[in-house]
Amino acid sequence: MSKIIECENITHYYGNRLIYENLSFDVEQGKVLGLLGKNGTGKTTIINILNGYLKPRSGVCRLFGEEMEHLSPLTKSKVGLLLEGHVQHAYFTVSQIEKFYSAFFPKWKKEAYYELLKKLQVLPSQKLSTMSCGQRSQVALGLLFAQDPELLILDDFSMGLDPGYRRLFVEYLREYASAENKTVFLTSHIIQDMELLIDDCMIMDYGRLLLHKPVKEIMHHFKRYRFTRPGERVWKGERLYNERIYFDGRGVKDIFVDDRHANVRPGRPGQGEHRPNYDRHDRVMNDQLFKTFYNNLKKEPFEDDRMALLNTALANSDFTSAQCLQVTKLYTFDDDRMAIMKKMYPRIVDKEAFFTVIATLTFSSNKDEMNKFVQNYGRR
Repeated sequence: MSKIIECENITHYYGNRLIYENLSFDVEQGKVLGLLGKNGTGKTTIINILNGYLKPRSGVCRLFGEEMEHLSPLTKSKVGLLLEGHVQHAYFTVSQIEKFYSAFFPKWKKEAYYELLKKLQVLPSQKLSTMSCGQRSQVALGLLFAQDPELLILDDFSMGLDPGYRRLFVEYLREYASAENKTVFLTSHIIQDMELLIDDCMIMDYGRLLLHKPVKEIMHHFKRYRFTRPGERVWKGERLYNERIYFDGRGVKDIFVDDRHANVRPGRPGQGEHRPNYDRHDRVMNDQLFKTFYNNLKKEPFEDDRMALLNTALANSDFTSAQCLQVTKLYTFDDDRMAIMKKMYPRIVDKEAFFTVIATLTFSSNKDEMNKFVQNYGRR
């Protein structure tokens, strides 16, 4: 399999500050490589080196076998580059900017552009000037796909995307790259969902490469532990990578790791153990867990019992707008659906997408009421 990207012994400094020292890696055709790390660890620097915008102190980079300083026009046409995810022509609508860019690319595929934006619920008539940062990022990504490049280089592609839309895009990019045999090099400081997308992973720290391995190998050896305090709930049978956690209603009862009993008990602050602080998006129910939760809700014959189950879930988990929408579909009348929306909205992580839930209400007056509720909630 041919190597699309080759970097050999890259060393670079900003002043006296070391960014890389003898960094080497390659990306084979059809593979997706993710460069992950905190802000300031040099992710954008390697993007600039790959595109010839920056010359390293030492070392060599090649794209399609050609050194960066001497890329032919043909090779340059094979590369699609996304820097910081924004388009500048804010006075265009979504459809107008597609027509503008199509004139510059002979292999332009507008279907790829509109397919992505439809999936992400961006309307052709929307003006870029009225869009959020995340929506403009989506337009930029769609324009990149329409160019039909053989190599996609994406710098912080998820910038501005909320968790729900980020996951949609990750799934779409995975399907697109696989179906079209595209090679992808991307950077991100958000690790969530990356195991669904990338084949190989590089994790950077300041001045050094911490890890470079296939994702399957990382996930095979990765362990994640969750501890609860008395009164908190962990869903029975929830899988956390290689772990199975069971509970007795008062906290974790037993933890099994790779089928070996770990005999771990939850601790309390000040007693030598503590409960880790997770990023708030770690609390979102995964698909398998939500399916179990939803089926349990559906089976409850009495409304009081259903509400008790929902309240328990809301006390310990966050939800996406799509998950909220599915819960509201258990109810026929607007009043019941609105009660669920108001109850779940504080725990929705992708509030930018909540309009999709409100849109399912039957009457305009009820939609107006929910929109006012959302607006007033944002002022609290």
